[in-house]
Amino acid sequence: MKKLHSKFVVSSMGAALVASALTPAVSISAEEIFPDVQEDHPYYEVIHQLAEAGVVKGYEDGTFRLGNSVTRAEASLMLAKILDLNLDADPAPYPDVNQDHWYADAVNALHESGIIHGMDDGTFAPQAKMSRAEFAQVIMEAYGIEPAEAGHPFEDVEEGEWYETAIETLYANGLIVGQDENHFGPDADVKRGDFAWLLANTDYEFGSKLPKPSDFDLSLMHTNDTHGHLEDVAKRVTAVEEVRAENPDALLLDAGDVFSGTLYFNEFKGQADMEFMNMMDYDAMTFGNHEFDLGSSDEGHQALSEFVEEAEFPFVSSNVNFSKDENMRGLYNSYISKYPRNGEIYNSLVKEIDGEEVGIFGLTTEETSDISSPEDITFDNYIQTAEERVRALEALGVDKVIALTHLGFNDNPAYDNDQLLAEVDGIDIIVGGHSHTSLDEAVEVTTDENGDPKDPTIIVQAGQYGGNLGTLDVEFDEDGVVTGYSSELIDVSEKEADPEAAEALKKYSDDIEDLENEESGGVAAEAFPNPRLGDGGTVSVRNSETALGDLIADGMLDKAKE
Repeated sequence: MKKLHSKFVVSSMGAALVASALTPAVSISAEEIFPDVQEDHPYYEVIHQLAEAGVVKGYEDGTFRLGNSVTRAEASLMLAKILDLNLDADPAPYPDVNQDHWYADAVNALHESGIIHGMDDGTFAPQAKMSRAEFAQVIMEAYGIEPAEAGHPFEDVEEGEWYETAIETLYANGLIVGQDENHFGPDADVKRGDFAWLLANTDYEFGSKLPKPSDFDLSLMHTNDTHGHLEDVAKRVTAVEEVRAENPDALLLDAGDVFSGTLYFNEFKGQADMEFMNMMDYDAMTFGNHEFDLGSSDEGHQALSEFVEEAEFPFVSSNVNFSKDENMRGLYNSYISKYPRNGEIYNSLVKEIDGEEVGIFGLTTEETSDISSPEDITFDNYIQTAEERVRALEALGVDKVIALTHLGFNDNPAYDNDQLLAEVDGIDIIVGGHSHTSLDEAVEVTTDENGDPKDPTIIVQAGQYGGNLGTLDVEFDEDGVVTGYSSELIDVSEKEADPEAAEALKKYSDDIEDLENEESGGVAAEAFPNPRLGDGGTVSVRNSETALGDLIADGMLDKAKE
């Protein structure tokens, strides 16, 4: 059975899930009821699971009558049933609750448990419509959910109101969203569907009435250090499409350093790359050190901010402090988001995949301060940050965690690297970049910094320049522990170019071709190799003097002398 976890939201569809416990209700098998909720309805499964659990019933004609408001009486009966409360409790002291009424036992039980309360005048008002604010408060109290201070985007939830903590807590746990992006509608009626939908999801997270999910399979694709190399980007699009054809839920992540490296970047400052990233429908990206290369220019990080704003996906960045940079600080959100907006940066985010929650946080090497131009942007310690992010995500019930990193697989341990990060308990997957490492097979780390056993952490990295599309399939048990995995690097060059992407690339490549054909006046007497480790030799730009490096250094020196 799939875990039920989705958004409580009022949309143009209305509240499709109406879970009434009206009397008299019809006892019909789940296969025969609810003719107004067809099998292709998005809430079909949850409605029938709640019915089979005995929590909800339909009206006398077997329908759900979509979109009606829920009353306090109806809410009471559903809560009492799913919480398995004592229905033989002493009568509650409400003069308007007749003990012969169908909801009386439920009201008595909820009153005895302290979950739901009467009105200011001492009545219960069983037929009054329940507000969205009251609804949030009741759910929080019913399941004893610990208050969370994670922030929220709702402009109509005023600080200090009696319902603020409940709304903030449920939002932090991914159980509710607003009527729109910035409005919760605390005084609006809650729909019976909204109530039952949240009831089911909350019980999966905090209760025990409904069955828990079992094993879970996660698939992802990953890229890193593309550095403006768009020559084969149309083939990369094809590779992504082929993976998605087999697994539509596969995540697509980038571990940074899209900036710097070719004329495509020099000319278009990341905007060309972003067009294709949007076309491939990336799920998230973190920042590499080269994303900050332009910080010392007159425009500062303007190009980076425009790159982020153009994205049709969010960014994750957990150890980077943007607060003093005028271009970037307005794009950063310091909280964990379960409903991130495109073109913005988040401390961490949570993706829902097939009913399961997967947490993602981002790390950028602290070495960026020395090897790039971040200027007023600073970087916190990666181990401390990772430990904080794991704790915060686990506090929200997220037990499958991805670190999207630009630290390097085996880089200088005096700064940071993924192998050391993997010793942090609670990280299941590290999708890395920075060292341009092609990990043909994923690396598994099963010990902590003391050499003691820990749950597995899987590390992947896909090389450089978009030549590979990395893939990883991971199996989790019911406790969110990795029990199996397989990985592959797909050689992008072997794919056919996607026609739409190839056509889109032409408008950029034509300009680049013109630039490449401009004569500089210089003549190279011999080739200028600039090798990296892994190219087959021991000499590398990472550790040795190279001919191209000498040429660049001489040019910089001559310019400085002017």
